[in-house]
Amino acid sequence: MKDYSLNDDERKNFVLNYDKLSESSISVNFADGKIYFIPNTESNENKLESKMIEQVSNCDGKISKLHRSNAINTLLIMPFITLISIGIFSSNINGATIVSKLFMTLFASLIANIPIFTKVIKNNILLNDIKKNKFFVENQEVINRGLNNTNVLDNSEIKVKQTEDSKAITINDIDYNYSFNDLKTIVDNANIEEHFEFDTFPEEERPKIRRRKR
Repeated sequence: MKDYSLNDDERKNFVLNYDKLSESSISVNFADGKIYFIPNTESNENKLESKMIEQVSNCDGKISKLHRSNAINTLLIMPFITLISIGIFSSNINGATIVSKLFMTLFASLIANIPIFTKVIKNNILLNDIKKNKFFVENQEVINRGLNNTNVLDNSEIKVKQTEDSKAITINDIDYNYSFNDLKTIVDNANIEEHFEFDTFPEEERPKIRRRKR
């Protein structure tokens, strides 16, 4: 996950993700850039998973801060555009027509607002990451049931990326392996299965699904 911490103190203990380096070692990546090594035990992994879920559940303050930042940055764009427009249209530029001045205004506004646009984009990337992780936390059991149902997988284009020793994915697994759309597709298909209680395909008889054109 990305960094949802609100200050330097939180950042020191904010777990971004962890990697199983071997059967005996796990490396933990913290938001402040620190990498910490611990034994690869089920107990340690459960503690990391619980911490990451807690971080997602307690990030409402970060969400509010990001929305406020986006609102302020959006409001700042208009004064910049207004000032640039006044400057260009009040100046005497040889051979400049109204259309060319409009293009100059647009170009100058884009350049002047690059830092603001960049900040808004970064905020939205973080908000989308939070949204995905919250969705996983709220639907973790349904998602894992779906990933172990052949009908759910055959009616999607999702490639299951599970560890060999476990058929369940965790919040640590979804960071790079599953998109938000992947998770929503799994939940939608799993809900269909649980509603109808269909029989599932035996593994050896699973068909190659042909997609319906829309």
